[in-house]
Amino acid sequence: MLRSAFVVAFILLVKTVSRTSVLAVLVGLLVSSAIRLPTRARGWAIWLTVCGGSALTILYSSLTDSQRAALSNTALLGRTEQASSLTGRVPLWEELAKCVARRPLQGYGYESFWVPEQIEAILKSQHWALQSAHNAYFEVVLQLGFVGLALAIGAVLVAFNRVQGAYSQTKAAGYAFAYGALGFAVVNGLLESHFAKLKYPSTMLLIIVLGALAFAPPREKVPKRSNPRMTLATGQPR
Repeated sequence: MLRSAFVVAFILLVKTVSRTSVLAVLVGLLVSSAIRLPTRARGWAIWLTVCGGSALTILYSSLTDSQRAALSNTALLGRTEQASSLTGRVPLWEELAKCVARRPLQGYGYESFWVPEQIEAILKSQHWALQSAHNAYFEVVLQLGFVGLALAIGAVLVAFNRVQGAYSQTKAAGYAFAYGALGFAVVNGLLESHFAKLKYPSTMLLIIVLGALAFAPPREKVPKRSNPRMTLATGQPR
């Protein structure tokens, strides 16, 4: 029943034509499945992914122009307008880069960049209303500077490590889900700002990750090997 519900929900997600969310869900499923593999099998899976990507690149280059257009239309879920500019995101990022250059280290303060004056100025240059950078990493830099971005990335890497360690010890499916949720957020953040703002998605992710960290079992300590020093005279340990 749960798998059927997931299939229905994924079909509805595809129907929304949200390319970023569909890609993020697929990556989340991939990483949550990869964490279940043994360490050696995980290495082989990475190599197979790289080889598969290389083969697909070669195959794509051998297609005709009409075949490439049809494939691109399918991959973009039919939304081919402004695909080269990522639906207007690239000009927006170029404009926001000028704002970052004014305060690169400290940023403008948490939730302090998108004030009415700033929104109006960007509206005049981009000709569309917006209140986010459509990139979680860009959003963090605007709010907290590159210092805040470094701390945020460090926190995400620590969370990945702790959740992976907890799953290795318990094999609990909840930790695999938390790992997949982190993977979803990392990919979704490339083209959306939801996980850099205090909204429903970021709140749910924080609850999942903090819950996984709070109830994670303590790491198993590897006993130290005894290495007694031998006396030169008797050859016996001291």
